[in-house]
Amino acid sequence: MFLNLGYLEILIIAAVALFLLTGSSKISDSIKSLGKGLREYHKITGEIKETFSLNNFFDDHDSKK
Repeated sequence: MFLNLGYLEILIIAAVALFLLTGSSKISDSIKSLGKGLREYHKITGEIKETFSLNNFFDDHDSKK
């Protein structure tokens, strides 16, 4: 790693630097936006997984005939 720092230490330093540079109100807005984006990502990936599992179900069902 860079200067014998682990990922957690680098993440903490980056978070503190971001807080000092932007202020707390912009960080809270950014975190809200990040949460919304992650929620949408999980929703879409769940729909994709469901679509593929349904396709596999119908493919298996058709091949048994």
